[in-house]
Amino acid sequence: MDESIVSAISSFGFPAIACFYLMFRVNGTLEKLTDAINTLNRDVERREAETQNRLARLEDSVRELQQRG
Repeated sequence: MDESIVSAISSFGFPAIACFYLMFRVNGTLEKLTDAINTLNRDVERREAETQNRLARLEDSVRELQQRG
């Protein structure tokens, strides 16, 4: 085993080393999840804007038909 790892384990103890290892592993996963959530948020906002535009056009069409009829 690498001498620096053995030295760290003997200095800090196994639980502390395991905690740091897991912390760095989880951090990478959290960054990926954050990116995915941000992407989903942008997609939802874009689709909401598209839906609002479609609704406005539909309302305009209904008003136009009501004025004709």
